[in-house]
Amino acid sequence: MKITKYQKLKLIIFSAFSILFLFILHNYSNNGRFIFRGDSSVLLDTRNGTIYIPTEKTYVEINDFKKRN
Repeated sequence: MKITKYQKLKLIIFSAFSILFLFILHNYSNNGRFIFRGDSSVLLDTRNGTIYIPTEKTYVEINDFKKRN
């Protein structure tokens, strides 16, 4: 059985998307529910996809937030 160029291309694209999906899934499971990176001003809730942008004037109260050490 010979693999055609089209089948190779499909396999490459499928593999790339699978790796990207696994990388994103790994990041979400590593950080728990909330992702907050360094001095970034954006907080991402991975459970429902909400993005919080806290500023000096506003305060976001999140019950389940746990800061990683």
